[in-house]
Amino acid sequence: MKNHYKFWIVLSFLVVFAAGLVSGVILEKNILNPKPKRPSHDARRGERVHFPTINELEETLKLSADQQDRMRAVFQQNEERIKQMRKDIYAQYRTLRGQFLEDIKAVLDPEQIKQFDAILEEYLAQRHEEAERRQQRSPQAKEKKRG
Repeated sequence: MKNHYKFWIVLSFLVVFAAGLVSGVILEKNILNPKPKRPSHDARRGERVHFPTINELEETLKLSADQQDRMRAVFQQNEERIKQMRKDIYAQYRTLRGQFLEDIKAVLDPEQIKQFDAILEEYLAQRHEEAERRQQRSPQAKEKKRG
């Protein structure tokens, strides 16, 4: 009979220990040191530091009408330079990517080239689908649908 009680006492200590351990882990992960929730993309964008806009500069610096016109021209010129730089970068990227594909095909035999082309076609189709899904989820796409 004594052994019967010892078994239940040991078992109850083990159960209490296990419950304490599990509770401690849950308490530690969720209450004491919770992982910070990642802000959404839009929330992060609002928190970033940005170069002052032309309107902010006009207000802060109290620009005259002539200065405002000249400042707008400076901003417009910069925007054009950035657009041209993006076009140049994309052109260089397309050239580099084309050379990369040619280099890969130079290593392959004709049958492997056919297989590679099929793999590449499937990859490009998946990228296209992914881009469409991303565009449908974007706030700009939703606004365009409404407007």
